[in-house]
Amino acid sequence: MPSTATTPAPPRPARHAVAISAAVVALVSVAALLTLLFTTMAGAQPWAGLTWITMIGLPIAFLLGVALVVDAVAGRRSTAARGSTAGRRDRP
Repeated sequence: MPSTATTPAPPRPARHAVAISAAVVALVSVAALLTLLFTTMAGAQPWAGLTWITMIGLPIAFLLGVALVVDAVAGRRSTAARGSTAGRRDRP
C-alpha cells in the first residue's frame, strides 16, 4: 500500500524575513502608540511622527501577516496537489 504521508515543504528564507519584518513593524508601531497615549495622558504634546508611525505601521504589519497566511495556504495546496491521493477519502 503506498504511503499517503507527504513531506513538508522546505522552509523558505523569504517567509522568515517577512515574518520577522511583520513582527518588528508591529512592535515598533505598538510602542509608538503606547508612547503617544502615555505622553498625551501626562499632558504633554506628543511628536506628530508617533501618530504617523502608528497609522502606517499597524496596517503594514497586518498586510504582511495576511501575506504570510496566503503564502502558507498556497504552499499547502501545492504540496497537497503534488502528494499522492491514494488512500484518501473523497470529500463530499
